[in-house]
Amino acid sequence: MKTKLILTTILSFWANTLNNNLEENPSFLIEAVTPAGTEAMVEADTVIVSNVFRARLKLMSKEGNSRKTPFYTSFLTQIVFDDYKVAGRINLPKGSKIFRPGETGRVRIKLNSKVELRVGKVFEVRELGAKIGEGIVLEVLK
Repeated sequence: MKTKLILTTILSFWANTLNNNLEENPSFLIEAVTPAGTEAMVEADTVIVSNVFRARLKLMSKEGNSRKTPFYTSFLTQIVFDDYKVAGRINLPKGSKIFRPGETGRVRIKLNSKVELRVGKVFEVRELGAKIGEGIVLEVLK
């Protein structure tokens, strides 16, 4: 049996952050729904040193200084967290071939170096110094 994650709290927080430019201050818990009931999995404030994570990414629309063309899996770009910048590859899920400006979706990101990550951490995606997208960490992989 597969476990399903409840991500509504994370996505609500992320939407508020993007729309209102709120400070990053998540204080929620991710829960798993199993046939036996609900159980806590990971606290949002748990910090893990890793270079691989899954995220919900929103690529900015074509207006302004954003990217005008779509990208494909293994797209190399700059990932910017509050306190550091690092190069990373954005990998699309199997079955997805292209990610277009204005789209939102789940991706897997592999950074070139290990950093402190936690569920709920907000980041920007930059290309040539311009912000082309923003996202939130959904799961830290080891």
